[in-house]
Amino acid sequence: MIKNINTKIIILGAGKPKKGTNHPALDYDINKKSILEWLMEAYSKISKDILFVGGYKINEIIHQNPELKYTINPRWDVTSSVVSFMCANPQLGNEYFVSYSDVVYRKELINKMNKADGDIVLAVDSLWKNRYEGRTIRDIHQSEYVQYKKNRVIKAGNKKNLSDNIAEYCGVLLLKNRAIKNIPQISKISKNILDKMNICDFINFFLLKKMKVSLVDVQGDWAELNAPQDLARFVFGSKGETLKRLSPLIKNCEIGEILNISVEQWKNDKELIIKNIKKIFPSKLLAVRSSSFNEDSWASSNAGHYKSILNIDSNVSKKLVNAINLVIKSYDSKNQNNQILIHPVVKNIKLSGVIFSRNLSTGAPYLSINFDDTTIKTDTVTSGQGENLKLSILHRSQLKKYLGKNKLTIKLLKMINELENLAGYSSLDIEFAIDKKNIVHVLQVRPIVVDHSNWKVSDEQINTSIKKAVQQFENLQYPSPFILGKKTIFGIMPDWNPAEIIGTAPQKLSISLYKSLITDEVWAKQRAEVGYRDVRPQKLMHLFMGHPYIDIRASFNSFIPQNINDKLANKIVDLYLKRLTIKKDLHDKIEFEVAITCLTPSFKKLIEKFYKNNFTNSEISNFKDGLRKVTENIINRLDYNITKINNISLRYEAIEKSRITPLEKTMLLISDCREYGTLPFAHIARAGFVAVSFLRSFVEKGVINEEELQLFMQSLNTITSLFFKDSILVKKGKLKKSELIKKYGHLRPGTYDICSLNYKSNPNHFFNMNHLKEKPNSTCKKFKWSAKSKLKIDKLMKSLGFKNNFSSTINFIIRAIEAREYAKFLFSKNLSGALENIAHFGKSLDISREQLSNISINDLEYLCSNLYTGDKKEWIANKNKESKTDYNITLATQIPPLIVEKKDFYYFDHMANQANFITLKNTLGKVIILSDNNRSYNIKNNIVVLERADPGYDWIFNFKIKGLITCYGGANSHMAIRTAEFGIPAAIGIGKLMYEKLIKINMVNLDCKGKRLELL
Repeated sequence: MIKNINTKIIILGAGKPKKGTNHPALDYDINKKSILEWLMEAYSKISKDILFVGGYKINEIIHQNPELKYTINPRWDVTSSVVSFMCANPQLGNEYFVSYSDVVYRKELINKMNKADGDIVLAVDSLWKNRYEGRTIRDIHQSEYVQYKKNRVIKAGNKKNLSDNIAEYCGVLLLKNRAIKNIPQISKISKNILDKMNICDFINFFLLKKMKVSLVDVQGDWAELNAPQDLARFVFGSKGETLKRLSPLIKNCEIGEILNISVEQWKNDKELIIKNIKKIFPSKLLAVRSSSFNEDSWASSNAGHYKSILNIDSNVSKKLVNAINLVIKSYDSKNQNNQILIHPVVKNIKLSGVIFSRNLSTGAPYLSINFDDTTIKTDTVTSGQGENLKLSILHRSQLKKYLGKNKLTIKLLKMINELENLAGYSSLDIEFAIDKKNIVHVLQVRPIVVDHSNWKVSDEQINTSIKKAVQQFENLQYPSPFILGKKTIFGIMPDWNPAEIIGTAPQKLSISLYKSLITDEVWAKQRAEVGYRDVRPQKLMHLFMGHPYIDIRASFNSFIPQNINDKLANKIVDLYLKRLTIKKDLHDKIEFEVAITCLTPSFKKLIEKFYKNNFTNSEISNFKDGLRKVTENIINRLDYNITKINNISLRYEAIEKSRITPLEKTMLLISDCREYGTLPFAHIARAGFVAVSFLRSFVEKGVINEEELQLFMQSLNTITSLFFKDSILVKKGKLKKSELIKKYGHLRPGTYDICSLNYKSNPNHFFNMNHLKEKPNSTCKKFKWSAKSKLKIDKLMKSLGFKNNFSSTINFIIRAIEAREYAKFLFSKNLSGALENIAHFGKSLDISREQLSNISINDLEYLCSNLYTGDKKEWIANKNKESKTDYNITLATQIPPLIVEKKDFYYFDHMANQANFITLKNTLGKVIILSDNNRSYNIKNNIVVLERADPGYDWIFNFKIKGLITCYGGANSHMAIRTAEFGIPAAIGIGKLMYEKLIKINMVNLDCKGKRLELL
């Protein structure tokens, strides 16, 4: 490498942006420092004598680069780059590289220019037409070009003034001694002309002086920074190239020594390469990894698509050869330029993982860190094989505030910040490992390839929404007059469980219906009617940025018996809240593991297990008496509520047959649904919970075992078994299919969702009998209770002070469990009818279901009242537009399933077995379970289920699958990336419990937008 001590570098700062334009090199915060770092790296082997000439934002530049030598062009705002160059006072005896500050290039270019002959050497790009996608016509016309013949420049100017053999000037030139001698003549040019003289004029001046102006062609390998992605496109190449380029610049992390070899090089000289590997990496364990041009690109990531082999002994030639051959064999392209990346395996790992610096689906400003701190492997996250993966979600605006005390976190944040700055890009996918010395090793960096350009929510909108949500959370800490407890927390799974019923990101119509039918008043009215504390008019559900959350303090209050005094009630509520705050993973098991809401034989054991020594004997006695009265009321009211809900069917028929308008029918159906549907259903559902609690208690007390409990449950005659039986009758010709459709056609996968079509709309799909087979155990079995069990139940109920004996207790249990599902079946007919009438109303105005989903039931009630006399279609369109803006923010924001304190809006850890939903799509379909022993290829138009998010199943993407579900795997696994890339809805890492349920059924509704997996 030639090193010339008389070589100096002059970097010309950008001028003030014209109105309507900008200079990304200075105006994009992420680029300010990194561009100069890339330029300095390009000259690192030539010279360290660098002078920056600027004026615009010079103080910011110097502040960020305190060691930079600089001079100021005092007239920078009215002069051209040539005047800035003259401010550097070039002297004879030196040679000068002169570069714009808003371009980047590599040291290889500078080395070639330094070796080239000629008085002036220009860097040009002959492939300028294909430099990057999306380049504007305006940019092309405003750029500078040269016309050349062979290797000599003939003329410089804009595109219009030049003929054939045009190349774009890349913003850097080398002035050698003979050219420098002519510089004094430039200073003699009149001020008016000199002020407007650009680089093309500068080059033409030397051509008139008969200077030899030669060129070096970069062939697209440079970047002019006109848009945020331009620097990133310069940085990212193949996996190995990217690491190689970043390695000399990083300071807050480490990229080990790397060897990149091409397929062609390997093909031509295997022996030399093996010898070289042994020389570079003596006696080391190596990673031999894919580095294809078909992966880690802007077009596609192909994450995990190609082979990577770890722990290859560098001393064993045979293993090295085999590993390299296997990697090459995995490429589905014969491109001889494809590479193989070789580097030492990181030793003594204590933590490894993958970071997305923005949300994979939306590009929202959330950092996700998916990591494994239980094994010593580096690929458990990407392979999806880790069973104890952890996931942290962090909003970018508050990273330092909430994570500044953790040394490892600080190191990771510094690494992320540095890589983003060097790439000039904030949507990165980073694979890393941390060793026992707390050194952060970067194993891979690539751009997130999912296109977020259509996402219409800005970072600032999300920031503002979070601040409002935090304020709302703090305001809700002050209780209403009838609510006890020092503080409240919020969850998506407790009590009426909005996450399961309407999803975590429901549309406005779904939310308003759920509030109207359940969570505004019905929930509290039902509990007060059976003897719980009356907390009305307290609302149960609140929305944070459009996400529905249950007020858990209000819920706990509503489960306190009315005869409990305020002092004890307050104590109980605070103990419940304290237990849940400490054991957050109980958020979806509150009535079994936190709150004691009915009296069962397990009462004493639950008190001792959860709240040992927290209550006096007198308090326990009072609590027990209160629960006994409530439980008796629930049991005694069951028949009344079953009778009441049966009336809803007759009223439904009367409403549907009436000649009133669709909206009027809707309002009547909703009103009836509230009074005759959801209120008695709430009573029956509470009875169903008490029934199941009794059964669980009987198992705990040894009355029956788990196997007997399952046999008992199989003997029940639920609506699901009735549907199956009726379907069998249709298949046998004993029941008309039309009767089956009439009875069950109102059901829909999304009960409250107008966009989720009911069964009747697609009978061939939902009422397909071809796969049905009557099995011996498909009919209800008679479960027989032993005489011993009957006696035990009699004694247990009597010991609790209940009048019920064995027969009445079991009769209650059977009726309550069977009635619960049947009651939902009945009231959902009203709800479904209301949704269809809303859709009918919309169709008359040419308004889609999607548009109607953004309108609340209160808005529709307003239209129904005829108070509005204007154009209804226009009114709905405006309402829809307002709602969609809010809904986009809902989809972009991320908050945990349990909100305990305000920091949870900015930073939280995913709970164990909380699925990672990819894309914002909804799909419904048959599931196909694939395993290593069962790789069925009949997966087209089905939802594929895998135990692991293993990239070995990459072949499934060759089929038109509807969706993907995995038991294990994180948000940053290969399969997560692949499904996001192809726009395939997926639930990655649903957990063992849900997986075991899933493999026993044949159809699911995968609602990624609502973060909901519904087993059908």
